[in-house]
Amino acid sequence: MAKGIIATVATGSAGRAVFRQVLKTVGAATGVGAVATSTVAATIAGAMTYGLGIAAQEYYRGGRRHSEGELKNIYRAAAQAFRLSNR
Repeated sequence: MAKGIIATVATGSAGRAVFRQVLKTVGAATGVGAVATSTVAATIAGAMTYGLGIAAQEYYRGGRRHSEGELKNIYRAAAQAFRLSNR
């Protein structure tokens, strides 16, 4: 179960790393400052960390009975809630 969660997060992390690099490139090409791109990157990193923490809490609080799919949904919902609360 833990391997599945870690693999899911790692895959998401790789996609976000590509997104951050594209964001930096676009920022440099359009004149958007480093502060703006850093803010977006920090929000993404914060959302991922928060989502993973909430999923881990739910996993252990639930007696380790959540399925991988349930944990993915908990992670995504928590990460989305974090992003929305930091707008």
